[in-house]
Amino acid sequence: MKNAFIDNLVREWSWRVNDGLPDPKNRSHIMVLEAVLRQYKYSESFIKAYVSQLSENSKFQARSKESGKIVDFKSKESMEKAVKDGSHDAIDKDSANKEKAEKEKIAKHQKLFGTDETDKVKNKIDTKEKTKKKETKGTAIEGNQEQIISTIASRQTNLGEDRKIGLAGAGGAKASEGESVYTSAVKEAKVTESTNEEKETLRNRKDGRGRANYPNSEERLILEDLGLEADSDKAADYLISREKYAKAKLEEVKNYKLSERQQQRKQELESKKKLNKKEKSELKKLGSNVFESKSGFNGKEEDYLDWAKTAYDGGIRTLELLEDSRMDTSKPLEMVQSTGEIDDDVESTILSKRDSFEPGSDDYKYYDKELKSFQKFRTYHDTYAVGQDEKGRMFVVHVTNKKASNLADPHFNTTVSKRFRSLKENEDPESEKVIQVLENAIDKTTNFKQNTVASVSTIEVDDNFTKLAEEAIPKRLEEITERGLKEKSKLNKWLKENGISSKDWEGMDTKTRLQTVQKFTGDMDWHKNNGNVETDEDGNTYPKIAYDPYGRMFVKVGEEAKLKKHAELVSNSPGLQKALEIKRQEADVVSIQHEAVVNGIAEADKEKGYPKTDENGNVIENGPHTKRYIERVMEDIHYTTYIDMDEEDDDKVIAQMGIKGAKPSHIRNCLAKQSGYEGDSSDKEALKSHIINTASISEDRKFITIGKDKKELIKDEYRLAAPGTKAVSYFGKSIKDCVSKSVAASRSSK
Repeated sequence: MKNAFIDNLVREWSWRVNDGLPDPKNRSHIMVLEAVLRQYKYSESFIKAYVSQLSENSKFQARSKESGKIVDFKSKESMEKAVKDGSHDAIDKDSANKEKAEKEKIAKHQKLFGTDETDKVKNKIDTKEKTKKKETKGTAIEGNQEQIISTIASRQTNLGEDRKIGLAGAGGAKASEGESVYTSAVKEAKVTESTNEEKETLRNRKDGRGRANYPNSEERLILEDLGLEADSDKAADYLISREKYAKAKLEEVKNYKLSERQQQRKQELESKKKLNKKEKSELKKLGSNVFESKSGFNGKEEDYLDWAKTAYDGGIRTLELLEDSRMDTSKPLEMVQSTGEIDDDVESTILSKRDSFEPGSDDYKYYDKELKSFQKFRTYHDTYAVGQDEKGRMFVVHVTNKKASNLADPHFNTTVSKRFRSLKENEDPESEKVIQVLENAIDKTTNFKQNTVASVSTIEVDDNFTKLAEEAIPKRLEEITERGLKEKSKLNKWLKENGISSKDWEGMDTKTRLQTVQKFTGDMDWHKNNGNVETDEDGNTYPKIAYDPYGRMFVKVGEEAKLKKHAELVSNSPGLQKALEIKRQEADVVSIQHEAVVNGIAEADKEKGYPKTDENGNVIENGPHTKRYIERVMEDIHYTTYIDMDEEDDDKVIAQMGIKGAKPSHIRNCLAKQSGYEGDSSDKEALKSHIINTASISEDRKFITIGKDKKELIKDEYRLAAPGTKAVSYFGKSIKDCVSKSVAASRSSK
């Protein structure tokens, strides 16, 4: 049974990788496997153990004749070459070691699969036939293709209504409304002929100082992409149509009234006796408008018009790319704003389509590929187009949406600690020094707020500190006072248990109250004993003390202390000097830890004799740790995905960046060109290997560059940002420039 179980997992894995040949040495293939295991409800600890074993079992090894030690090779070919050259012996010649290795392998296998972990899910995947209808969470949309599109369109209409009242997705209210307008623009945006008067007005346009400003910098980018001269009628027609569309959308949102569906929902919520937090938020939104709300556009017309114009540009370009794809745009199609619910249902619909055909038939194979594509890209897309191909089969094109036509928007965004965790997961577990550096960086960047809170107890609250606190943070001092009086607050509970009455607390002067707060934040045992703890991803438990206000108030005093006008006050106050130091440490925590990680990686590679360089000093082979770092960042920014895309699927993904709509091939070809790769661009593994082997982390750690002239492939930013930390990756300058030119060239050629 367990062998069959494992066979099913391997079969599912092979179905999902591009070429059907899963490779345990390929990081992107391993990520697919991890997704498969998560789909079948495996625990993270099990996945980690299994992937680790798989990677271990896939090593290509031979014994060095010189040292007698077993050596790992990057590939089977390099191992066989070393054996053939006579410098190494094949492991299988060493029968004792082989037997030992086999015994260890069997023991690990039994340990992994002889547990309840397998038994939890084995009934779900005994056979493909038993599970194929349980692979997704959603409900399949019934009907023929046009009926399916109609249902999706109706749901998208509802979502668009919700975006207008500020019910937003992950990107926030503004971005969600912008994406909503974009999905409409794909079907609505048109370039119409303008009047001579309109053209004249545009060309004679002036800014607030009376200076001519046609075209402005944004319009120049757009016209450049369109291949239009600024003084041409076509240029005027486009920009005037764009302006009209944006203004129409502005009026639409400003005058928006709740739909019948929303009115019913509002009445339903208002009639309930008690609302949960989510319902309270929804009811509040049902009385608001995304244009007027502070979390939306705050009544700023130019801000909304800017987003609407971007939506128009994106809609025009996306439709062009869809028309150039296998999608039959003469038939109904719908642009969808991605949400978990609709994605689940679309995925289930594709699955249902597949399973309506005989396994092995052409249509079954088509929908199976479409299913794997959707499962792969649903974590990538912001929006997507659902239509049909020339044979009437469901066809999906996945879109990542970026606002800036100059390609300045990030393509990856996470917390710094999560980036460090992913680097650790990508590392060789035996690389103890690098692992230690990463673990330390994870701790420092994960818990920097708690570290700040812990540090405030070391500040001497002297008279000068108190004086500046009263000036800099009066509202926070009021908040602290109120918290101490509020029943059931943690601070109130601690005060009572330490014999401090509400009357005593309220009667304290600022200095004494701040000192009391320090004792509260520093009482770690009390916080642990009262359940004020949190557990990180590694299972470590820490006292949880609210950074804001307890830590933040002391940091704000340190922030104020930086001002020159307080120099004399600070010079005579050890407390203010300490607060200033803590503020600096907090501000520098990300850059310090990133530097430590990069230096740790470089040192570990140096010990192994890397990087290898040619006679001109150009890197020809990075060390293993640098390779893993670059590989990780390439995967995060989707470079690996763009490289791995099959040529026939070049129309399945669009990176829509303002007016610039790029296909995977645009980005892949630019990566090949800018990296100096001289091989066949269709050789995916060779291209990835070239970049990973020869790219470098810049001295300032802000870029991944390549070649003697240090062309920027990736801009990699690590910074402190409210409410925490950010690791953000952008297209590097050389890639931005190349993709912009490549997209414009391919457009003008048509």
